[in-house]
Amino acid sequence: MFFSELDKEDNIKLSGLIQFLVDHPGSLISQQKIHNLLHINQQKLNQFFKLIINHDIGSCLYPMPVSYCNIEQTSCFKFYFNHSHYLKDQEHYRADQQGALLEQDFFINITKLNAEKYFFRSKDGIEVDFVLINSAKKYMDLIEIKKDQFIYSADLQGLHFLDKNCPMSKDLKLFHAGTRHNFEGKVEIMPLDKGEKYLLEKYV
Repeated sequence: MFFSELDKEDNIKLSGLIQFLVDHPGSLISQQKIHNLLHINQQKLNQFFKLIINHDIGSCLYPMPVSYCNIEQTSCFKFYFNHSHYLKDQEHYRADQQGALLEQDFFINITKLNAEKYFFRSKDGIEVDFVLINSAKKYMDLIEIKKDQFIYSADLQGLHFLDKNCPMSKDLKLFHAGTRHNFEGKVEIMPLDKGEKYLLEKYV
């Protein structure tokens, strides 16, 4: 991939960044981490991500603003590709990356939703994979993505935490790669394909 906006040296650096993102889909990213690994300074990094976004390669997902939930969060962000052809075959990724790959596939399918898209991660590591807020800013969906339909109480921790600490009207969802569809308290647990259909109908 060659970007006419950049010289040869910067194209090499950007190619290295894209390869890093391919190898770590949906992972938390900090500018310091990329600087240490790839030796790209902040100014260049901002320029590279702007090009990546403008060329519709992928999107940055940021923590939800404090205006929605006044809790200190991580300074990191997440990156997801907008199209699956940028990713490697399944065998390229480790077993512990399968959950992140499921998040990546989910993100591709919701890119066109009429919603603000964030994630939540507190300084203590409490996390919700996706936070969707409608355009009128009147309600939100808190969404966890799991590869397994066998759900443990720890899997619901972030949803319950944000439910208690965010005043906006909300629905709590856990989408998974299985067939189970039921409720555990306020959390609706449903197959990923049904969850995506629900969101496509809700955020039109």
